[in-house]
Amino acid sequence: MPIVSSVIHVEKTKISAFVNSLRHDTRVTLGDIVKNKVPIVFDSSSPQEDKKFWKDIEQQPIIEFVQYIFADFSDIHSTEEGAL
Repeated sequence: MPIVSSVIHVEKTKISAFVNSLRHDTRVTLGDIVKNKVPIVFDSSSPQEDKKFWKDIEQQPIIEFVQYIFADFSDIHSTEEGAL
């Protein structure tokens, strides 16, 4: 299961809406918000799910920047279908 952590830089006036959109997603762990920065950890079930999630985040117009901090794909084997 890929695990990726990042800090999402969000438009200041849209932080509440962004956080609320992720709050009930069991794959997401939210950290403490500092200014316009929202730390999250995303725990997906596959590389494809991981890729789609981050692409969807990056394409939101309220997102100013995505700062990737850590990625762990250690349990994904290159022989698996669709692996990295």
